[in-house]
Amino acid sequence: MANRRFIHQPPAGDCDLGTGIQLYEVPLLPYERQLIDILDWDEEDYKRFAYLAAKKGQIRPAEYAHVPDIQATGFEPFLIQLAIGLVLAGASMLLTPKPKAPGSGGPDNRVSRRRLGGRSGQDRFSPTTGFDTQAELADYASPIPIIFGQYTGATGGIVASPSLVWSRAFSLGSQQSVKLLFVLGEQGLEDGIARPDLNGIFLGNSALDASYEHAFAFYWKRNSNAYARIKAANLAYGSRGTLASGDIEANDDIFLCPTGEGLADTGFSGAHSPTSSTQFGVHSAIPNATNYRVNWRIISIPRLKDQEDDPKDRLLSERIKIAGDYGLSEGNVRGQGQKGVGRNYGRRMGITHLNGVPVSDNGSTPTEVRTAAVGDIATFTIAPGKLKADLYHLDSNAVSVDDINSAIASSRRGADDALQIGETIAIGRTDRVVQ
Repeated sequence: MANRRFIHQPPAGDCDLGTGIQLYEVPLLPYERQLIDILDWDEEDYKRFAYLAAKKGQIRPAEYAHVPDIQATGFEPFLIQLAIGLVLAGASMLLTPKPKAPGSGGPDNRVSRRRLGGRSGQDRFSPTTGFDTQAELADYASPIPIIFGQYTGATGGIVASPSLVWSRAFSLGSQQSVKLLFVLGEQGLEDGIARPDLNGIFLGNSALDASYEHAFAFYWKRNSNAYARIKAANLAYGSRGTLASGDIEANDDIFLCPTGEGLADTGFSGAHSPTSSTQFGVHSAIPNATNYRVNWRIISIPRLKDQEDDPKDRLLSERIKIAGDYGLSEGNVRGQGQKGVGRNYGRRMGITHLNGVPVSDNGSTPTEVRTAAVGDIATFTIAPGKLKADLYHLDSNAVSVDDINSAIASSRRGADDALQIGETIAIGRTDRVVQ
């Protein structure tokens, strides 16, 4: 076996095994040897001197025996309690939450909506501010307020904020409407609460009489002596019964909604603002065999004497590109001027089959009406192709059609991206699923 030395193995040499205390002499530093030479001492004298000097430094002089002088005077418990109290007071100040500045918002700091003092349930007094906020929802089993006041036509009356108990939203394509049912107060004796004037009805801070009559319908039911629900006979202001009126429904019972029992049932409904961005109606329309037209602009070709007014027929080519040639020759097109609604360019996409039966493509019937039922399959085809680059070449002059090809190709790519498997689309008044 060769003699090797590992990194964790001590070198070979004399080893001592045993127990007890082993003393080691501290080697002298170079400056200490220089000091020994100057004083003409030997090493033993210097080591004894160093030992005595270190030991003397550890002994406290007699005159400092009572420094610091601590004595018990009887006030120590009071001082200790005072110090502990100051520490606890500082800790409580650090842990106390910082009050919000007035007007900073938050559920516990609503200074923008103040009410007079109340006892229980509904407030004892009517509100004085906060009419520009959202309607307050009625709490179940809460008392209904009693309205005190008499309006003489010039004086009296009261401003009341009703509680919302029922709501329903309607989608009308590019706009929406909503029905709201409020409880104002107890009907009281006799005929109940009289109908308010139109100029005394507000939505927030906006007077209702500032709106057009076809944009709202206001119903007022002053008592429940004969029947409980609000009927068409309770219409006080506005219009109802048509899609162009304030209330688009023609039911005699005003507050109906779809339930499991039917589309117009006396069920409960509640509308709220969605937490995320929500869109009503349809969007991102896909052309269905709809032609493409270049944006209309007038191409003037003035007639100039003794010179060429349209070199290489460039202006005429631009006019034909926008308005078409009306089926005439080049010379006759210029005499017709620029008229019509624009030249059609096919997008090369649209519904081509219904349940496997192709649509007409003979040119004589540009549109074809068919009746579709639930479960029918419509085939939407996107075909390739583009206009020839030399389509408008007159007298060696080229008018570009790249803008038309680019617009048509972009619409086809958009349709291909939108018609993904599983997507729901609307065709007319029907919903269809891409397969």
